Amino acid sequence: MNNKQLYINKKQNAFLGAPQKTRCFIGGRGTGKSTTIGFSSRMKASAMPGAKIFFASTTYNQILTKTLPAIEKIWIDMGMVESIHYVIGIRPPKHFEKPISPPRKYQNVISFINGFCIEMISMDRPDLARGGSYDGGEIDEAALIKQEDYTRILMPSLRGNTHRFKTHWHQNVNLYTSIPWKSSGYWIFDFEEKAKQFPEEYFYM
Repeated sequence: MNNKQLYINKKQNAFLGAPQKTRCFIGGRGTGKSTTIGFSSRMKASAMPGAKIFFASTTYNQILTKTLPAIEKIWIDMGMVESIHYVIGIRPPKHFEKPISPPRKYQNVISFINGFCIEMISMDRPDLARGGSYDGGEIDEAALIKQEDYTRILMPSLRGNTHRFKTHWHQNVNLYTSIPWKSSGYWIFDFEEKAKQFPEEYFYM
């Protein structure tokens, strides 16, 4: 088997190595946001077997056709094989470990062999995300998501399992976005000030 070298740039390395629970990555196209999601989600899968995190974006179409292919490429480059190490949108094989809190449906779930799973959430239908319970999250196109949905739906869903996971990845949420061009997305810049006031809790790049 040939070993494939993986490259991450300095900013990606700084982001992935940051220990803060909330991290915000603002960058234009080609800055590697989707690649970073791939690395982050894979690292969470290794650190938290059986955990469940959310992957939120504007629509399911955005996730499935724009972001997920780039994420999968990273997983594949890291040696993962679909149907062996993970499955998408189907009930996982019986030999896969079970999540601590299994999803009710698997249509929008990515399941890993160690029981870790990612529930994909479309924020054009935010009410469907209410009541969830997760161990962490990744948010793509964060500036296109309403601040109210972030604060009242996504963040309150981070709860439980503190006795199971002692890693800094637990209840970590990463926000990724390009620079907002509508005033409704300007709330994302608040994280810069939060990172200055509370550097142990927030990371901004």
